[in-house]
Amino acid sequence: ERAGKVGMAEGTREYVLLHSGDDVQLLEEKHLEQRFKKADLDGFLVRVYNYYRGKGFLCVLLAQIFNIGLVLWVSLVVAFALSFVNYSKLFSEDNVEDAIRIRFPLNPIFWIFVIVMGAFILWQIARFVVSIPALVEVRDFYHRRLHISDEQIQTMRWVDVVKEIIRADLNVKKSLTELDVAHAIMRRENYFIAMVNKKVVPLTVHLPVLGECVLLSRMLEFWLFRIVFEVMFNKGEKQLRVEAIEARSNEMHRRRLVRELQRQFRFWGIFLAVCSPFIFLFVLAYTVIRFGEEVKSSPSALSARQWSLLARWRFREFNELPHFFQQRLGLAFKPSEEYVEQFPSNVLATVARFILFLAGSVLVVVLVLSFLDPDLLVQTELFGRTGVWYIGVCGVVVAACRALIPDANCVFQPEAIMGRVATHTHYMPRAWIDLCHDYSVYNDFDILFEYRALAFLREIASVAVAPFILIVYMPSFAADIVSFFLACTDVAGEDVEEGVGHVCSFANFSFMKHGSAEYGAPRSAGVGQSLHGKMEQSFVNFKAAYPGWSVPKDGEQLLLELSSFLRHHPYLVRPRARRDTAAAHMTRSGAAAASSSAYVHPEDRPIHETDLLLELDPADLSLVRPALPCPSIGSIGYQAHRERVCVRVERCRVKE
Repeated sequence: ERAGKVGMAEGTREYVLLHSGDDVQLLEEKHLEQRFKKADLDGFLVRVYNYYRGKGFLCVLLAQIFNIGLVLWVSLVVAFALSFVNYSKLFSEDNVEDAIRIRFPLNPIFWIFVIVMGAFILWQIARFVVSIPALVEVRDFYHRRLHISDEQIQTMRWVDVVKEIIRADLNVKKSLTELDVAHAIMRRENYFIAMVNKKVVPLTVHLPVLGECVLLSRMLEFWLFRIVFEVMFNKGEKQLRVEAIEARSNEMHRRRLVRELQRQFRFWGIFLAVCSPFIFLFVLAYTVIRFGEEVKSSPSALSARQWSLLARWRFREFNELPHFFQQRLGLAFKPSEEYVEQFPSNVLATVARFILFLAGSVLVVVLVLSFLDPDLLVQTELFGRTGVWYIGVCGVVVAACRALIPDANCVFQPEAIMGRVATHTHYMPRAWIDLCHDYSVYNDFDILFEYRALAFLREIASVAVAPFILIVYMPSFAADIVSFFLACTDVAGEDVEEGVGHVCSFANFSFMKHGSAEYGAPRSAGVGQSLHGKMEQSFVNFKAAYPGWSVPKDGEQLLLELSSFLRHHPYLVRPRARRDTAAAHMTRSGAAAASSSAYVHPEDRPIHETDLLLELDPADLSLVRPALPCPSIGSIGYQAHRERVCVRVERCRVKE
């Protein structure tokens, strides 16, 4: 008898084994079909994307386990340092064993720290255990619905994964699109990108002595996300709260939301201030261990730089997933290092050369003597220090001094280098145009491309500063935040299709609300438009990343105008792109292909290579072979400057 009882409960799989293996497989497929039909895709698609970024089931599982192990190890180090080390004896006696002993009774701070961190670690373990079924569900989704193995994920493009997700029936709306997938994964991030772009909350402050200082840190970012989105959105859902929707037409509800947001800022600020001593110990220990290991293995890490958190939110585009964004930052890293090297401190370099000579001579003498007498390194002492100590200290000093001395072969061309940086960052404020050689631009760029040591110090200081910002600074911007959410949200059923949820209108590419004719949009929206053409740029780059995406009518007009411009000026595109464009007869898809393949060879890069790209003033246009770097073509301020740009380019062709 072929009958069997099949349980189709959510997240379970109970059935009686049938005689036919094909029937069992059919039942499993039917179960999976019911299992992956989600009413709310946000959390599920986030897990699907994280599974892709984590490169498979085993890698994601091990990463979570090792993350818990890291927290446990740092907590043990802090606990050991609190109670088992006598610091007065450690620095006054030669015998280290006398300074490191268990002391009874144990410090009360030790017990409080152990209780707090123990509870946190147990919570992390509980989260990990609870997340395993969800991870297994995502693995089954990849293997059985998308037919993608963990081995294929290692090298597979995300665009191809999205195509398979769209083919799968997830019961969200009539036709799931690439933009819907991006909305589900980046719903909250898109709002924050728009808030940074519109400067709803100032994230920098000018201090009398220190100058421009960045307020944003990892800790502050975490609490801003938690507080703002828990107040504005339903918990675990993709829609604004009913109060927020009603506040769009009711001033009383809007004021109530503002007061609630202010209360949440103050409450969590006080909570963070209470927990800050324990957080400080943990962050300090983690920073010392991580940064100390980097300095030990590579002393040049003292002068290494990285993109600040503020730069990441300024550069990131709407619906741009993290791995796409990281690729852009990686391409911009090398030219950014070259740019900051254009501004060496000559006074500091002179001092560094002298110190380098002294430290290098001591290092050489110690190494030569140790070669003649190997026991010199560990047995002979000079001023109470062995030769190993002098080698370690002098090695770090030499590495630090070399980083301060500019390269003798460095050619001063900041405008050209900044052009290469902007090609990948897609960021070029008007105040920087033709002033990239000035220290004012360098100081602004230094905030975005900062020293790693400074970033570590900011994270440590944020433990004390973040509570003050939440209690005192952020409540004054609560009204602006609420007004932004109410004005920049596309509601399901009104502005977008049902099933998509409420999305940021900037990320939904609402040209009627936020378009700028200066950047190719059909019309300008006035004060509602994005700054620096962020939305138009994001739109074109999203189309370049997902060529199969069907663009809205307003977007079609922008692409047609752009393709028309390139068709009349084919010398702006490299020869291969011109052949591809001609073969496609400049269709809409061909326009997107042209925008994604435009390129400038490094040897052909002129001083103002981004005049067409980033709205640099065409008055200084000195292009020999003008071209549009990829993939920033969406940031062309083309409609406002079209005639002027064309005239300047034609003059350059005549000169050539």
